[in-house]
Amino acid sequence: MAVFSDISQIKESQRKIEYLASHDALTGLPNRSLFRDRVQQAIAQAQNNGGHVALLFLDLDHFKDVNDTLGHEMGDELLVRVAGQLRESVRELDTVARIGGDEFTIVLNVCDAEEAGFIAQRLITRLAGTFKVRGRNLRVTASAGLALYPQDGEDVDSLSQAADMAMYRAKEEGRNRLRLYKSELHQQLLDDSALEEALRRALSNGELRLLYHPQFDASDPKRLLGAEALLRWDNREKGPISPERFIPIAERSDLITELGWQVQELMCKDIHEWQSAGLKPPVISFNVSPKTFREGKFASRLREIMARYGISPGQLQVEFTEGTLTEHSDTVYQEIRELHEGGIELAIDDFGTGYSCLVNLKRLPLAELKIDKTFVDGLGKNEHDEAIARATLSMAQAFGLRTVAEG
Repeated sequence: MAVFSDISQIKESQRKIEYLASHDALTGLPNRSLFRDRVQQAIAQAQNNGGHVALLFLDLDHFKDVNDTLGHEMGDELLVRVAGQLRESVRELDTVARIGGDEFTIVLNVCDAEEAGFIAQRLITRLAGTFKVRGRNLRVTASAGLALYPQDGEDVDSLSQAADMAMYRAKEEGRNRLRLYKSELHQQLLDDSALEEALRRALSNGELRLLYHPQFDASDPKRLLGAEALLRWDNREKGPISPERFIPIAERSDLITELGWQVQELMCKDIHEWQSAGLKPPVISFNVSPKTFREGKFASRLREIMARYGISPGQLQVEFTEGTLTEHSDTVYQEIRELHEGGIELAIDDFGTGYSCLVNLKRLPLAELKIDKTFVDGLGKNEHDEAIARATLSMAQAFGLRTVAEG
């Protein structure tokens, strides 16, 4: 009897080993190995019947923040919930796999591109929402890329590469969206990669500099109230490169925080030199990315730079967009409180273009709202822009905040 029991245990252990070799231990979904097999099977079937295979690469937006702020156990539970949602949203003939971290893939057997796009968009829409994990509501969105066999790739590797490229384009364009692969994406990503490497070099070879955009009193145009520090890049080979080109690349890499530190270093150095020359510079404002806030320790490191150049808190103003406040991160609010307690003014940049919450205006120690240029340009031309500008002015007055019209 004991022999049969031992054999049963051995067989059960073998089954578990075989299962774990092809499935993700956390979610129970197929892993990368089984995913590749399923794609190969789907391609072989499509070759026989003249059908199509759609491959969807899906990545959770800002998932790292969940791990960093709430812990890996909370992150793991969220991944399990997301995996279940994806599994429930596809057909039995489709395959949902987890290939690592917060990356999922879905293999769809479809008739054509239109059907693939419809199913993929439905998946993204269903996934977007709030998941309750351990009593906390966690907002989830995803960026996804879709590629089709045979037009976008004829084997697992080329099809995966195409879907991956499309997914990164979705992230670059603002996340929480689906993008289909297009052949020109390959060259665009090569160009972006080359520009990213050039930007890394620019951080150390003196190609980056600051311009200061003055801010004047509307009632007295000759009265200078402040200035905003703006980063500019003069590439040695290509000449000036627009911030609209290099900032998005920096934001999706680890460079945006490094760029921010360089801005603060150059800015404090300039202020120090002006003061040493006997000048009295106005308050200088500068923008801080949401990623920098989320990483923490921003306020303390800024204080170190200020101390090195003898800059007082009242000489600086930190700007951040409304998007920073939608992160719902305790770290973000802690950084904002530290800046305020340290005597540095706070302002919301591009107000009106993001997700506005009046509660944030009430709870945060703000000094200023900057009305986005799109609304300022519409004054006298567009009644909706005028209405938004008037409402912002009234709201700022009610909260005791200054306003700046971006030009």
